[in-house]
Amino acid sequence: MRLTLSNINLIVINLCFIWIGVQATIANGVDGQQRLLTLLFTIMFIANLLANHTFRRQFSNIKSPIFIWFIWFVYATVNTIWQFTSTPEVSTILFITVELFLPLALLTTIAAFRPEKIFVLVKSLQSSLYVFFLFIFIFSGFDDGRLSIERFDPNEYSMYAYALISIICINYFLNLQSFKTSFALLIPVMIFAVLLNSRTGFAGSLFLILGFLLVTKVSLFSLQRVIIIAPFVLLLLSYIFGETELGERLLSTTSQSELLETNPAKGTIFEYYGDRGAYYFLGFQAFLDAPIFGIGLKNFQNYYYTVLHSEVMIHLSELGFIGFVLYITFLYKIIKNLIRQKNRLKTVSPIYKYFIYIIIAILFASTNLFLYKSYAIALLYGLIILFSRDDVVNFIKQKTNNLR
Repeated sequence: MRLTLSNINLIVINLCFIWIGVQATIANGVDGQQRLLTLLFTIMFIANLLANHTFRRQFSNIKSPIFIWFIWFVYATVNTIWQFTSTPEVSTILFITVELFLPLALLTTIAAFRPEKIFVLVKSLQSSLYVFFLFIFIFSGFDDGRLSIERFDPNEYSMYAYALISIICINYFLNLQSFKTSFALLIPVMIFAVLLNSRTGFAGSLFLILGFLLVTKVSLFSLQRVIIIAPFVLLLLSYIFGETELGERLLSTTSQSELLETNPAKGTIFEYYGDRGAYYFLGFQAFLDAPIFGIGLKNFQNYYYTVLHSEVMIHLSELGFIGFVLYITFLYKIIKNLIRQKNRLKTVSPIYKYFIYIIIAILFASTNLFLYKSYAIALLYGLIILFSRDDVVNFIKQKTNNLR
């Protein structure tokens, strides 16, 4: 393999996900401040900025979602310098670098890939994300039927499940693997999503798999498919609701707020949103305290004992009206460009139908989790923007005229 810029991008991006799995397990948390990834991503970002015209152009193209997200990044950086409350563990510069810049570098690099590199990109991502999950699964312990590891963030790892499920399905729709292979690859990821004990992770993962089945042209209710799918679904649901803590959490979501010692959302509609209701109630109060510029990222802990678990409310309360408008505009441009490409195809490719399910899954997760710093979500946004480019659509039509 020649050491071209595209191949360097591939190596760095895939190494990122493998390294995170190694770092959380056998490397025992070495380089917790992500100096290695910061160095690699900075070199990659600068190299693309200097030598990749497509990469450069997306920052100045007002029609591109990247243009809006870059403005968001600049605004969030300035806002953080102004308002972020640094600690001995997390300085302002470390927060900006790891939680704002690295996801931006990942998103923008993926979105700028050359069309002829797309197939190798999605195949390699499927492999590297599987390696990530294998490291987590093999080296994790079990505690009450769920994965347990010292450096363990079930919500973030749930987004990795979203990413891997999406990429497995994309590989199928690009004719890079069969349905049976794809479904066989999806089963361990879905089991992993259950073991993570995240309601959002489980519900979103299940939704993405159901979307995959609905979009495929083969009848969902064919005898062969029922024989393959039904036993797995029945066993999985039976195990979840009968044997796991996740099942208990799913069944008690609406009444969960009753178990809280203090519930700021009590007596409001947010009370029925489980333990997440407080974030919306208190988050809106925080927004009213600083409606234009927000209270600053991570400063919600001045209102509550945890960080704010809602991407939507983070942009509204912590980044204010300006941050919220930039976030909504970014999402609007992504959805608009995706629908435009879906509609311009005479025969709609199933892959563009499936991207709608990915968008919905991300929007669902944004109501429960903070996503702006997630590498997995940056990866998915990058892929959606990449596949929404005109040159990529034309390439896919040319190379895969018989898309499923």
